[in-house]
Amino acid sequence: MARPVAAERRGLLLDAALDVVVELGLRGLTHRAVDRSAGLAEGTTSAYFRTRQALHVALAERVTRRLTDDVDRVLHEVGEHDEGSTEALAAVAGLFTRWLDETPLLLAKVELTLEAGRDPEIAAVVAASKARVVDLVAGALGALDPARPAADAAVVVASFDGILLAALPMSPHDREAFVADAVRLTIGARVG
Repeated sequence: MARPVAAERRGLLLDAALDVVVELGLRGLTHRAVDRSAGLAEGTTSAYFRTRQALHVALAERVTRRLTDDVDRVLHEVGEHDEGSTEALAAVAGLFTRWLDETPLLLAKVELTLEAGRDPEIAAVVAASKARVVDLVAGALGALDPARPAADAAVVVASFDGILLAALPMSPHDREAFVADAVRLTIGARVG
């Protein structure tokens, strides 16, 4: 278990790593770039993440954990209310809007997803996160429509990934309307 100071420093470094990925892409994510972004002495990042690969994997774990935790929270909130279409649609659209407002998190997710095709360690992190999200969505779909097979959750999750990717380059005004329409079309029939 990491000591609190070490855990805080790792968190600071991973936040700086996220900034580097947004600015330079995953290929620009180096120990020195993170040190500069965090305003720390050269060599600090390498003391916490011995290799570039370890830094990449740690960032993948942090980004996917944050996104998965958000999905878990939103589905839990929806489950506390009547699972009417208005609440479910608003909750999912709200989550997507928050993520799109936090563009660095989504940009890092896109970068990491692309890198997963080339890097088995990052692929394992991304796959585990996606499996957890699919399980969460399958549980929500099952609560809303017990006749739905769990495999539908994978299609819904893939649709959500596409919605987020399509909305990412849009202006905030255009993206809000797009997200609301896309979520309604994707899950509206499932939650009514």
